[in-house]
Amino acid sequence: MGKESEIRNLDPRVVKNSGRREQKDQEGQGVVIVGRSAQNERLRHKAAENHPTYQKMLLEERWDAIPGAETNEEFGDRCLDALEKIAARHLGELVLCTVHGGVIGSTLARIAKSRPFAFGGADNCSISQIIWTEGQWTIRRFNDSSHLFDQLHHG
Repeated sequence: MGKESEIRNLDPRVVKNSGRREQKDQEGQGVVIVGRSAQNERLRHKAAENHPTYQKMLLEERWDAIPGAETNEEFGDRCLDALEKIAARHLGELVLCTVHGGVIGSTLARIAKSRPFAFGGADNCSISQIIWTEGQWTIRRFNDSSHLFDQLHHG
């Protein structure tokens, strides 16, 4: 943290919460979704292979299409509960949470009361912004990667 944090008068702190994860451990037909990157790669491979379980999950917009996974409601409740606890601890503060795409998608879908996977596919390093005001969430932006334009290939 250098001059930018000084200019903005920020007091950056990193707080790791190891109890949070994208999806509880589950296995089914070789597909595993958890917060650890090696196992997330298995899901990415199954997606690239157009695996039937992955396709079913997308078609039905249900995490529990994968055997042993949480339901959309369980996952969404857990994500919002975690965010509300963070918001309660940091009232009036600017907070940055780094999370996996499933957490982003589930959380924003719950806030917007939209289809379960409507906010799927957030780009790596993109910014989604939500505001907690007087007990209510507001979505300000989703999947914004304008801060990366200089680094992206435009050809």
